[in-house]
Amino acid sequence: MKVRIPPQTKVLLSCGHLGRAGSHICRSCYRQHAKDVFVCPDCGGVKYRYSQLCRSCSNKRQTILRVCVDCGDSAPTRLRPGHVLRCRRCQNLWRQNQPKPPCIEEGCSIPQRKWHRCPKHANAWYRRQHPRPKEHRRSKKEVGQMPCAICGWNEFTCDVDRIDPTKGYVNGNMVPLCPNHHRLVTFGLIPRPDIRL
Repeated sequence: MKVRIPPQTKVLLSCGHLGRAGSHICRSCYRQHAKDVFVCPDCGGVKYRYSQLCRSCSNKRQTILRVCVDCGDSAPTRLRPGHVLRCRRCQNLWRQNQPKPPCIEEGCSIPQRKWHRCPKHANAWYRRQHPRPKEHRRSKKEVGQMPCAICGWNEFTCDVDRIDPTKGYVNGNMVPLCPNHHRLVTFGLIPRPDIRL
């Protein structure tokens, strides 16, 4: 019985076996060649074609167990030039104990927190950068000075309630209420007055 050879098959010159017409080496020889070539020199495992080591050996070379300078425990870290070696716990403690630079505002020596400023100056700076509309600020104070829309109580500053709770305290969405009626309206015991100021 004759073995039928496909027309695209030929005898390869490199290994002498039958192989595909466009290839230089047969499949069995390529597998043997791949086993010999793609072997990690450190562990003997399979590595990628163009890399020198397998992935695990490469990670081991990049990560070296060293000793923490503060507590003496082993501290795995990546190789960085000029890096002081600390474990994660000691690194967090070291960061917390570092002195914070002072506020950048003139004459202030309080340590900075946000935006390179102390809390007091940071809030003032944020308010200057993001001003609220003047009619928004002014109208809420003015509505609070008015008497209650339900009972007319005016012995002290009234609470300002929103007619539409989804909108903010803007003109046309506020109503002055005394503390008692504000609580009743909030809990839904009485209807919300529709007097828009």
